[in-house]
Amino acid sequence: MRKADSPSHAPTQPGSSPLFRAFRILGDGWTFFILREAFFGVRRFEDFLQALAIPRARLTERLSWLVEEGVLRKRPYSDRPVRFEYLLSERGHDVYSMTLMMKDWGDRWRRSKPRPSLQLIHRSCGKRLHPKLVCSACAQPFGLDDLEWRPLATTAPPPQFEVRRQLMTSAFERDTRNDSVARTLAVIGDQWTMMILKEAFQGAEHFETWQSRLAIARSTLSSRLKHLTDEAVFEKVLYQTHPPRYAYRLTAAGKDLFRVGILMLSWGERWLNAAGTPPSCLHKQCGKPLIPMVICACCEAQVFSHDVTFSHKAGRGAK
Repeated sequence: MRKADSPSHAPTQPGSSPLFRAFRILGDGWTFFILREAFFGVRRFEDFLQALAIPRARLTERLSWLVEEGVLRKRPYSDRPVRFEYLLSERGHDVYSMTLMMKDWGDRWRRSKPRPSLQLIHRSCGKRLHPKLVCSACAQPFGLDDLEWRPLATTAPPPQFEVRRQLMTSAFERDTRNDSVARTLAVIGDQWTMMILKEAFQGAEHFETWQSRLAIARSTLSSRLKHLTDEAVFEKVLYQTHPPRYAYRLTAAGKDLFRVGILMLSWGERWLNAAGTPPSCLHKQCGKPLIPMVICACCEAQVFSHDVTFSHKAGRGAK
């Protein structure tokens, strides 16, 4: 017998979800790679160009976009000729936790062959950084089953929502660093995919549920469900034989991807929602609105971008 999906949704205006709006700003391969380099200390146009092997016109476009959205800020460093460097704003620094979780997920689930690996070192304790997600109110770790979601509205994207996946692929193929952010973005680096995952985190597992909540075209939904199944994020399970119908259930890797999704949602709620808007969910253990925080698993201090350095180590292959 088919299990009903939950929770219920009420209609609303397209694009009102803070997750949707966060992905509109950040949900692009080149954007995350630019921010990653900024976390490593890159500030100037030519240095971004060299580090990323990105087309010059695309770099200009993405830097302008990030400045416009308040993620980066421009500061002149030369008068003749006039040249600018690009610094992370407070909003930009707040993306760091999300980037850490993308790297951690890719390290756990997408390392496939031996090669040099980018390792992060937490300066405060001197140990290799293993990020740990906790509730900022009670400092306890939490998972997908530890949350109580407020009733949410459908968030059907507007027509301009779609970004061509081949642009994402171009960014991944050109990535010059060997970390796992690219491998994670290859799974979720598409806005429709992220929105489908968000609904799965809230209990959706049937085709009709996603279609009604997201107002998504059947062909688009089918292709994204196939992609997530091929990536072992969803497991396709037959629940009816006449006619054959399938449920798409989160695998262990899919449930773990929740850490990235909840941080992106929280970023959108912090920076894009109107003041006073409550968070989307409660932490059941402490009963407080959930504001996730990333700490170092070794010393349990909150992790900030300025307190992390990196080194390259020989990889050991698949886990």
